[in-house]
Amino acid sequence: MTTRTTALPVALFAAAGFSLGLAATAHAQSCEIDSIFPDHAITLPDSGSRDAKVADIDGDGDLDIIASGPAIVVHLNDGHGNFTRLPDALVTGDFAERLDIADMDGDGLLDVAVVRRTASFIRFIDIHLGNGDGTFVPTPARSLTDGEPFRMELVDIDLDGDIDVVAGSVSGEALVYRNAGGLNFPSLLSIRTDAIPLSQLFVRDLDGDELPEIVLANPQGLLAFLENRGSGVFDPPVSVVLGRMADMVLEDFNGDGHPDIAFAPNVTVGLDIHLNDGAGNFAAPIRYPGGPFTSLTAFDVDGDGDNDIVGSIGNVPLPLTIVCRNDGAGGFAEQSMGRDDTAPGQQDFIGGADLTGDGSPDLLAHVPTVSNALAITRNFCSAAPVITQQPVSTLVDAGGDAGFSVRVSVVLPSTTFQWRRDGAPLTDGSGIAGATTPDLSINSVRGSDEGFYDCVVTSIGGERTSNAALLAVSGGGSDCPADFDGDGSLTLFDFLAFQNAFGAGCP
Repeated sequence: MTTRTTALPVALFAAAGFSLGLAATAHAQSCEIDSIFPDHAITLPDSGSRDAKVADIDGDGDLDIIASGPAIVVHLNDGHGNFTRLPDALVTGDFAERLDIADMDGDGLLDVAVVRRTASFIRFIDIHLGNGDGTFVPTPARSLTDGEPFRMELVDIDLDGDIDVVAGSVSGEALVYRNAGGLNFPSLLSIRTDAIPLSQLFVRDLDGDELPEIVLANPQGLLAFLENRGSGVFDPPVSVVLGRMADMVLEDFNGDGHPDIAFAPNVTVGLDIHLNDGAGNFAAPIRYPGGPFTSLTAFDVDGDGDNDIVGSIGNVPLPLTIVCRNDGAGGFAEQSMGRDDTAPGQQDFIGGADLTGDGSPDLLAHVPTVSNALAITRNFCSAAPVITQQPVSTLVDAGGDAGFSVRVSVVLPSTTFQWRRDGAPLTDGSGIAGATTPDLSINSVRGSDEGFYDCVVTSIGGERTSNAALLAVSGGGSDCPADFDGDGSLTLFDFLAFQNAFGAGCP
């Protein structure tokens, strides 16, 4: 094994000078930062440990949550961010320390692999088959008892079509359990590294050959890289020391399809970005302002197509969440969103996923100080409004009053409403009230008020137009009874207007 504290090990880091990127070039953003995560809308209490995964566990098309702890906890999603906790899916008898989820046996249903820890701190992996409804078979289909696994990922490490188990031990060993098919794991490959004690494990293709490399890290910021040669063969580990680490993530930040490193130094203010040249060579860090961060995650927060970084400053009475917006080329600028008194204490970020069905990835975090809760912070940045109540066609007598209403799932300070008649925007006056509110009123209706009414709802993520509803006026149209829409001429639109009014029925 080779360990270096200088900038850059051969074949992993490219020699480059250290620079301070304090003046990142910004590009047009799709929304204001303060509107991205305005509140904690959803808290799931007593959800276990900090390890959780998001997946469509019951096959209904929306993302559910599975979390580890004394039991495996499953929260099923109705598609709109309303979660139902199932009875404890698996009470293991030991502590379920880590988990991951994948189709391990090829039946099309998601299974769960669990790192179990006994009272005597012996660790092993149990694989439980999924039933497809959010529950799992209580008896493990397979147990992997060698190697003392601590961190774990499920991935096809050898590209043979079967999901393998890759883990890291507390003592810094990379553990590869290759699946030969049918949950048959004939042998364990164990490779010793200097990443002791292990704090993080990543399995990513770093050099573009489709074979995922293994990266182990420890709190001192030592990263051990194992290059994958295929068929379960790895090069000896090469290590680099980046300095004491609070957290790090491996994601593509400059849009070239290759994972880069975002590194949060322990205690020190700053965010270090090491860009990957596509061949597994990482440049020396560019440091951006921010922090000191205690937790990092990365996903496309603002819907502009690149990965942003979300960091938590948790060593304060109320957590401060920072979004570092990506300029599209891997450059970042710090933007604070303020403190959140609904989830006091440190937050450990798990990741981002659209858990509310509005098209924007929400932030999932573990909040250990709030009954080991999982907190879902809703993201309204790139989502167009969701209309939950449409206006309804109506027929009224001339001189009577009419009205239409529209409702949306969430009304933000930036949300606007604009009612239209036959596509033309309305303003208050001449019997019209509420033209820019969710509720439109038409008083003392006349034949000229007849038409199709809709509402354009605009928010930070875009706009949505409601269904059109017909207002038909009885006894107040034109002198020609067949001129149903009152425009002074007989056309096919008169028949359609009558048909719509007939379908709406009487008030």
